[in-house]
Amino acid sequence: MAEGDARVVDEGAKVTIAFTIFVPESNEMIPNNVGEYAPGEHQLIPALEDALMGMRTGDRKRIDLQPDQAYGSYDEQKMMRVKRDMLPPTAQPGRVYQTAHGQSFTIVAVRDDTAVIDFNHPLAGKQLVFDVEIVRVEQRS
Repeated sequence: MAEGDARVVDEGAKVTIAFTIFVPESNEMIPNNVGEYAPGEHQLIPALEDALMGMRTGDRKRIDLQPDQAYGSYDEQKMMRVKRDMLPPTAQPGRVYQTAHGQSFTIVAVRDDTAVIDFNHPLAGKQLVFDVEIVRVEQRS
């Protein structure tokens, strides 16, 4: 076993993961994701980060998160109607944009002079199942 293989996922590490997200409610699969994060730096959903602690390179795990452990409940109050001219001319339902302040929103509907936008995270209110593999664990420099 190489020295790097003995490191575990914990604070002070830099971790590379490969993962697939499954959304049971819609039978949607979001495959082939790769990401890097630093445990303890709040870069992942907290429940997901907690579930990965102590794993080693090559370990695999299925993690089932309820909405309150992932992106929270869906909040109808986060939907709003805006003037159509506040959006890009190419705006279409289903597309995600950001406000000038960096807040993401999804376009729900576009009409002649108005649009409905949703500030909920696209995965809010949904159970998520993560299939994760620890690709690499390194010491942060």
